[in-house]
Amino acid sequence: MPVVCFVSPAQAVDHQLGGRVIQVSDKRDAVDFAIAGRCRKGDVVVTDDVGLAAIVAAKGADAVSSRGRRFGAAEIPHLLERRHLSRKARRSGKLTPGPRAMTSADRQRFKRTLAELLRNRARPRRPATPTGQKQALGNRTDEGRLDSATENGAEL
Repeated sequence: MPVVCFVSPAQAVDHQLGGRVIQVSDKRDAVDFAIAGRCRKGDVVVTDDVGLAAIVAAKGADAVSSRGRRFGAAEIPHLLERRHLSRKARRSGKLTPGPRAMTSADRQRFKRTLAELLRNRARPRRPATPTGQKQALGNRTDEGRLDSATENGAEL
């Protein structure tokens, strides 16, 4: 399954981990815009940014946090409102708590959630085709053409 990692110049990435690394500019939200522009229905996006999660969910992708929390369409409006209120409070001088430390339970939840999402991608639901018709299998490439050499990918 193809993996694409979007990074800014300030981020260090271990290229030996595999997958494709795409470096974008260091401008504010450049990584988010790159992900939002490239993601498609059926992709899995790992992010802790609820704004990006809202965008990719609207495009039909699944968003999951680094702690294994799936961002559901029903809860995203509430999370965006909470983010807005926290930013408003910080602008007025109020101190707000940051995220809690990552735990081993968080890491295990992330592994389970990601594995579940990827398993669901490995079992594509193809519509039935009338007898005598061939069905195109594969994934769309970055250029939008069908790539039958990649089976069940999650290209962003």
